[in-house]
Amino acid sequence: MSSRALRKLRLEQVNKNENNLDLKAEAESKEETEEEEEDEKDVKLTCTNKFLLLEEGQDDDSEELSQESVSESEKPDTQNVVTKSSTSTKKKKKKRKKKKSSSSGNTAENDRTGCEENREFDKLLQEYGDQCKTMVAEAEAKRNLLAKMRPPKKSLLDVEHRFLNIYNELQKIFGSQVLKKNKDYRRRQKGGSSSHRGVWLTQPAESWTKMIKVGLGMELVETEKDGTMYFKYVHSKEYQDVQFEFLAIVNSMSNGEHLHKLLVENQLNVDALITYSDFCTISEEVVMAREYIERALYVLERFFHPLFNLTNGKCRLDYKYPENRSLFICLFKHMHFVSRRGCNRTALELCKVLFNLDPKGDPLGAILLLDQFALNCGEYDFICRSFMEWGYNRNLEQLPNWAYSLALAEFQLATAAKSPKTTRADILLTDSILRFPTVLLKMLEKCSVQPDKKVEECEYLTKRAQESTTQSLEMLCHLYVERTHSAWKAPHVLAWLERVVNERVLDILDKNEDLRIKRFAKQRKRRYQKAPLNIHRHAMLSDLPGVSSYVPIEIRSLTMLGHDPLPPPNTVFSYSRPERTTGGQRAQQNSLGLFFNSMLPDYDVANAAAAEGPLQRNQDQIRAGVRQLMQAMRDLLVIPYVDPNQDPEEDAEEDVPFNDWE
Repeated sequence: MSSRALRKLRLEQVNKNENNLDLKAEAESKEETEEEEEDEKDVKLTCTNKFLLLEEGQDDDSEELSQESVSESEKPDTQNVVTKSSTSTKKKKKKRKKKKSSSSGNTAENDRTGCEENREFDKLLQEYGDQCKTMVAEAEAKRNLLAKMRPPKKSLLDVEHRFLNIYNELQKIFGSQVLKKNKDYRRRQKGGSSSHRGVWLTQPAESWTKMIKVGLGMELVETEKDGTMYFKYVHSKEYQDVQFEFLAIVNSMSNGEHLHKLLVENQLNVDALITYSDFCTISEEVVMAREYIERALYVLERFFHPLFNLTNGKCRLDYKYPENRSLFICLFKHMHFVSRRGCNRTALELCKVLFNLDPKGDPLGAILLLDQFALNCGEYDFICRSFMEWGYNRNLEQLPNWAYSLALAEFQLATAAKSPKTTRADILLTDSILRFPTVLLKMLEKCSVQPDKKVEECEYLTKRAQESTTQSLEMLCHLYVERTHSAWKAPHVLAWLERVVNERVLDILDKNEDLRIKRFAKQRKRRYQKAPLNIHRHAMLSDLPGVSSYVPIEIRSLTMLGHDPLPPPNTVFSYSRPERTTGGQRAQQNSLGLFFNSMLPDYDVANAAAAEGPLQRNQDQIRAGVRQLMQAMRDLLVIPYVDPNQDPEEDAEEDVPFNDWE
């Protein structure tokens, strides 16, 4: 072959190698993972080209000159090839360095971007934390706002409507099947229509709802800053006329016929219903007496003000207004009728209503009944919590009923919890006996329990207790014993009472070192000298046996009206009764005439004579009237009646001297 042909072949091979290197470089840029393998292939290709040149030079010995010339002429080409291969390797190294630098740059950039991302993440976390803080603050603000808007925790004196229904408690005691057989229950259930919604104090019959215009209303008098509202009943002109007629009947001291006639004509006069209920009680018609009180209470409740609420304890009625007193009297009497039927839980709820009407003045002494109804219905927690919440502020420990009831309530709670320790109850009972010793012997006597000889011989519990106990305190002790002796009559309670007296009370009295002995004796003499008017009013309305004997004679001598017993001295009259014109004529009467006038204040002899005329005067009628009056006097003085037409000698032997009466 000529040298020219060989040169062309070498150039073609070099071009092919360059093309291969370019392709490899592109492949390396595309696939970084195959860089080392492609570099090895490139080195092998260049080496094979060199060895081929050497082998060709050894095979052609004959043509050495040509080969040398060719080799000399080809030296620059081979050098170019080597330089090209070296340049390619240098390029590869540069590319690797660039890649390394780019990778290092990428890592630096990645670090920078990572730092920036971390900073952004921290910012996001901070923003999220700020949002969480604001959300927590808003939640706390909402919670505080809801706590302010939410009604406060119920007080012990708050009233629950479900306990005001006596038939709910009767159903728990006797069962629904027994209650359905009761005629009164069926009659009340028929009257339970939609017109009775909003009536809670009574369960009216159907006939009570047929009411015409009564003339009774209620108005808002005053509202205090704490939300307490004072109300007052209002009488219309027509109701006032009926009230004047009722008062004329009461002052005339006539029998119940005139009052019954007034009720037939005006069925919804509240004071007339209360007074006629008293007539039924005297005649032992208890069912009728109870129904008239419930009817009066129904009328009063139907005319409540729209803002008057029985349950929240914020609505007040001032007892100084005579129009408001009817609700107090009706609640007091209805409460006792309910308790006599064995529904003490309902009576307790009614007593709360009565107490909330005027808790400061307490005109009917409802504070003396709250603990006793709670004992009889088993609400022992009510007594303990009452002492803790508001009892010590009102000095309830100075009332014998609350002192003894608290001790018994603590003992009953410990017994229910099956706790052998009754230390707190023992301490409270010991303090109560030392403070009010007369209750112990009265309670034992009422429970038909013979006291121990040590108790009978103890002067502090017998002689000294009677000397230091005033009449007013004796009345409070008597009221408590009469109402709660059934709660103390349980065998385990009597055993506890006996243990405390023998182990604690007698031990303290024998040592005579306790300072309470002298202090309590002084307190009984000083603090209970004269009971307030509301306690006397409470005693007179209670109608318990033996209570009136503890009421002072100056109180018993006052006129007692069933609808308004012992009115307070600060009475405020909204309207006045028309004056009479017989005062001067009454002043000119003799002592006997004044006495008759006190018995019949509405009767005037002169006016009656002028009205009848001279022809209508009949001596027989006058004698009959005088005889009727004398009979009323004999009934008051318990003097036997003697018929004037009968011979006085017939019964002369049956007369008994006054001194021999027992």
